Amino acid sequence: MEALTPMMRQYQKIKDNHKDAILLYRLGDFYEMFNEDAKIASKVLEITLTSRDAGQGSKVPLAGVPYHAAASYIARLIKEGFKVAVCEQIEDPKTAKGVVRREVVRIITPGTILESGMLDGSKNNFLTALSFSEDSAGLAFIDISTGEFQCAEFKGSQRSAKLNNEISRLNPSECVLPERLKEEFGIKFQKDFPKIFLTYLNDWEFDRENAYSKLIKHFHTNSLKGYGISDEWDEAISSAGALFGYVQENQKSNLGQISGLKEYNVSDYMILDSGTQKNLEITEAVNTRSKKGSLLDILDNTKTSMGGRRLRFWLTHPLIKEDLINARMDAIGELIKNNIERDNLQKDISNIYDVERIIGRLNNINIVTPRDLISLKESLKIICNLPAKLEKFGSGSIKNAKTKIEENNGVIQKIIGIINSAINDDVPLSLKEGKIIKKGYDRELDELLEIVSSGKDWVIDYENKEKERSKIRSLKVRFNQIFGYYIEVSNPNLPQIPADYIRKQTLANCERYITPELKDYESKILGAEEKITRLEMEIFRKVCALIVPDTAVIQALADITGELDVLAGLALTAYLNNYIRPKLSKDKNIMIKKGRHPVVEKIINLGEFISNDTLMDSGTDQILIITGPNMAGKSTYIRQVALITLMAHCGSFVPAEEAEIGLTDRIFTRIGAMDNLAKGESTFLVEMNETANILNNATEKSLIILDEVGRGTSTFDGLSIAWAIIE
Repeated sequence: MEALTPMMRQYQKIKDNHKDAILLYRLGDFYEMFNEDAKIASKVLEITLTSRDAGQGSKVPLAGVPYHAAASYIARLIKEGFKVAVCEQIEDPKTAKGVVRREVVRIITPGTILESGMLDGSKNNFLTALSFSEDSAGLAFIDISTGEFQCAEFKGSQRSAKLNNEISRLNPSECVLPERLKEEFGIKFQKDFPKIFLTYLNDWEFDRENAYSKLIKHFHTNSLKGYGISDEWDEAISSAGALFGYVQENQKSNLGQISGLKEYNVSDYMILDSGTQKNLEITEAVNTRSKKGSLLDILDNTKTSMGGRRLRFWLTHPLIKEDLINARMDAIGELIKNNIERDNLQKDISNIYDVERIIGRLNNINIVTPRDLISLKESLKIICNLPAKLEKFGSGSIKNAKTKIEENNGVIQKIIGIINSAINDDVPLSLKEGKIIKKGYDRELDELLEIVSSGKDWVIDYENKEKERSKIRSLKVRFNQIFGYYIEVSNPNLPQIPADYIRKQTLANCERYITPELKDYESKILGAEEKITRLEMEIFRKVCALIVPDTAVIQALADITGELDVLAGLALTAYLNNYIRPKLSKDKNIMIKKGRHPVVEKIINLGEFISNDTLMDSGTDQILIITGPNMAGKSTYIRQVALITLMAHCGSFVPAEEAEIGLTDRIFTRIGAMDNLAKGESTFLVEMNETANILNNATEKSLIILDEVGRGTSTFDGLSIAWAIIE
């Protein structure tokens, strides 16, 4: 360390505290990386690797990226599985004595991203944490970009299987585990979920009392009972507290967007394991691994990112309570009948920005931009006018949305007023570009702006005055970044130079001079510009601070908007595709008349899909065996039954002429022949494991579709297995 330059000593001290991250060290207009970080970044980001003097003639590897374009480079590092620590200059280099003070202001991991350009607007970016005891397991998940924070407790012998199901549904980008689980559980988890970034924390971070203390301190409460979290949920609390502490440490901000903790009650939803989600292609097609060709692709007529995320959640979390399902269907039915009102509602909603993620950034002053505030203002203006579009509707869900917006109209108008009075509508993306604060909002800023704006006139007047005084008609007053303001006089006119001119520079054809008056003016102007930049940033932060206390209200309004968006979108889908409202039944039966596969019918030519019937019950028609030649449509048919059942439980209308669906607790699928050699599992073993899972966990309310079983072995054995499974 002693041999290093002062700046490199500072860098090394900071790096020593963030050895597991790529350190982006702010140096002027660049983020620089040194040593091994530079080598990694050079390769991953495809940027030039060079070197820098580190002291006493030694050199270290160096690579850098422009600070204004850092987001795209950070996104690439995160995608490649690296953690990134962002180190900023926290004092003005012009006033610094010695090395500019720097600190890590944020640590970015796959689950702690806030920047809109690094996130998929249609998906939540969940970060999860898991905690275990002998008889319990805890799950917590958070999306810091929206503020959504929930936890659950699992007990009994099936707790691991239940956890796996929920991890599959949530599809988090990162999972936090205690260090003690690294060897056995962590290795298995990584095999089961290879795309999830794993982070290990010290075991004490998951200490129940420590976790509980962090949560109640943040929420300013004496307990978590007000959020529906039982004191007996030790593992849920442990995982939630550890997760919150991890986010707090990484973000280094107040996390005001995390305004509450909800109970994640798994029993509210139909169980969908990872195999079922994949086989039914609910959110992505098997072949393309993308949304196109999935059920989500067909149903998604949402107009906002908030609605898109909500629809995805609905499809992976079908409801099992009849009243909640019917409430959604009531709203969709009304929206179908009132086409004009629905169209007008969707037109308005389409102009609403991603309010959930804007308020998430607003609570981190290092991330929020002036345009975020303008987007928030314009969105709130539209939201406060939505009740007028909802007058005609009487369903509970829509009436409730209307009431909640009206109840919060005062807060909406207050926030609109704050932003409208302070922030210019035509603002730049970056704070440092200036022209953010409206004229008349701050007297000191107005005075400084007047000094700068009148500077051009002052320079012209001064130049004319000096021409008159010196009788040099070609005299010019100019400015550059090196010398500041100066007077330029051509060589033939040098004898006429006034005595108080001070020579600054001699060129081939002219000389440059300054005067005390010109230097005083320069100090005044440049000082004003620096003050304007500093003052605008201060005012902007104060404006943000005025809005932050209403974070929970804004989140509630975003939640309402997202729900209206999904309901209107599903209504439009039903209207365009001739879907009908299914009847829900407590009887264990499925009756579908002229049903259609929602995805396949859109892929083939209009009118070519042949609709078909299904009748199942728990008595005489409990098991249907579908036979036929290849390409006869067997797989399409059985998947169609599962998808219509799932859509009904999401509250959606379904592609059929008539349908009655018994309330179903779980959909099981066993489809096709596939091995898993990475885990040492043959085609037959995969098939039998999946089938055993069904036989061990199915209830009388479960829907099971087996698309081929017993194919991984001989014909006689396979037929025997299929026979035994049916019995």
